[in-house]
Amino acid sequence: MEVNILIMFERKCVIIPCCVQTDRILTTPDMQNRAENIRSEYSGKTILFSAGSLVPYKGFEYLIEAADYITDDFVILIAGAGKGYSKLRKKIGFNKKIKLLGKVSDEELNLYYITST
Repeated sequence: MEVNILIMFERKCVIIPCCVQTDRILTTPDMQNRAENIRSEYSGKTILFSAGSLVPYKGFEYLIEAADYITDDFVILIAGAGKGYSKLRKKIGFNKKIKLLGKVSDEELNLYYITST
């Protein structure tokens, strides 16, 4: 039923193939260096980055459940805020493979996109 509410906003919605419009990701040498710092923080791990409002219809709970099936050489970073934050935090528990980043600025969002490509 929650998805049906999107019909009311259909004219405001845009489909983004492959999840990210890469031409909107801005990079500078400084940002590349900062992205490298993030990569070093998770050295030896493949970074799976996801961002969005932490609401049920986004499906973050399924991503968290999927973490049980990936190896320890992956880390899942989730950026976003919303009323589902505490529920997701509780679902994650002590799982070291998942980190909720909270709300991030547009610049930080670019950094994480650079980092995970």
